[in-house]
Amino acid sequence: MIIFVGSTNPVKINAVKQVFSIIFPKKNISVKSLDVSSEVSNQPIELNNVVKGAVKRAQNALNKAKKIYPTYFENENEDEDKNEDKENDEQIFSVGIEAGLVSIPFTISGYLDYQFCAIIDKTGKISIGSNSGWEYPSEVINSIINNRDLEIADIMAKISGDNEIKHRGGAIGYFSKGKLKREELTRQGIFMALIPWMNQDKYF
Repeated sequence: MIIFVGSTNPVKINAVKQVFSIIFPKKNISVKSLDVSSEVSNQPIELNNVVKGAVKRAQNALNKAKKIYPTYFENENEDEDKNEDKENDEQIFSVGIEAGLVSIPFTISGYLDYQFCAIIDKTGKISIGSNSGWEYPSEVINSIINNRDLEIADIMAKISGDNEIKHRGGAIGYFSKGKLKREELTRQGIFMALIPWMNQDKYF
């Protein structure tokens, strides 16, 4: 099983490999990271933009993979129905993960942070999942709203004193006092997006 990830962030890459290995324990999992555009701002705000970022990362990674690894896709135009047991076929997935702010009523700051995961196979079928939403302090949200060129990672680097925070425990690690790491949230979204692929006869 080959999985392309539309990111070079080690947190996302490790989370993808971990979850796919759990869901498909009998598969030999090969994960390849690709640097692609999300086609949204560096700090997406509102649901449509966050989901679009995840989908575009997955789509752009798949398109880039077809150029870099053409041999993986040589048989994609063949009749897939000739194989009744598709679970035994070589599978190719492309994964896009995007975090962003979604406006939610009754919250302290007006927003919750979510990571959305999009998973696409080589035929173009797509699934979406998300993690648990959580809230940043209002000072962080206000800084982002007032300066759309900023990323939360920039603000969190100043607050935490860790310039690599987004590649490690993340803001959730900082605010949860180390009880929850970013990779755990990322895994949640991947798990949720994989539900349809675990039940293909019911979803696709």
